[in-house]
Amino acid sequence: MNLSEAQKIIVLVGKYLESSSKISIFFSPEIPESFLPISKKKIIEAINLLLDYSRKAGDEGGEKSLKAVLALISINYIDDEKAFATAIKNFSDSFWLKSHIGASEKLNSRIDSLYK
Repeated sequence: MNLSEAQKIIVLVGKYLESSSKISIFFSPEIPESFLPISKKKIIEAINLLLDYSRKAGDEGGEKSLKAVLALISINYIDDEKAFATAIKNFSDSFWLKSHIGASEKLNSRIDSLYK
């Protein structure tokens, strides 16, 4: 992978992350890897290439941003089977539902009625 390809990948991932915030409501804290626009391995490879470039260029801001994206991708995006198992477990927990999804009193009372 060259620098230009890495930059294109990071732009794509950035756009995806900006538009996918609602996904984290349902899968918090573990999101299926397959939701990423390209493979996690390629994203990490692109980030590492750009991190190296940023360090050499003395771009501390770029390096800090790339490290944040690397941490987000590495920690939050996991094996699909595990992420779906966690989501199923979370959706079985009324407290989790209320704290992540239940924005209104009406919705919270409906959640309570499901778990009685």
